[in-house]
Amino acid sequence: MSSIEQAKSLLKKAIEIGDNELIELANSILQTYNVDAKQRRESTGTKAQSNDFIFSMPKQQEDKTLKSGVPVNQIQNRTNTFYDDGTEFKDVITPSIKPAERKRPAFKMIEQTCQKCGKTKTTHPAHKREYYICDKCIAK
Repeated sequence: MSSIEQAKSLLKKAIEIGDNELIELANSILQTYNVDAKQRRESTGTKAQSNDFIFSMPKQQEDKTLKSGVPVNQIQNRTNTFYDDGTEFKDVITPSIKPAERKRPAFKMIEQTCQKCGKTKTTHPAHKREYYICDKCIAK
């Protein structure tokens, strides 16, 4: 196996495992080979071949949202563009049933005292815990 073939196989394996340093090493070997081959072709007068095998990792563009962050529950200006023209599933009939009675108690917010600043805040019951810290104190 020639050195160019070894460099190509090294580059393929580096791409598979995602090792950037190994990719750069294989690329430098291939570029060195291409420069040498180009000089030899120029001295002999033959045309360049198009089977060069050089790979470089694309630069990742940083998105604005990655820098500043976007809340998960932020509602954006979205509209529902779906229009049901009624052409599909005409044969399906929805049964008429009586809804089940609601037996659980109504939702109530709970009060918790922040362990750092001592202020009492109302929170969702899912966030109830013994050592409660409010949002302002967590950010500090």
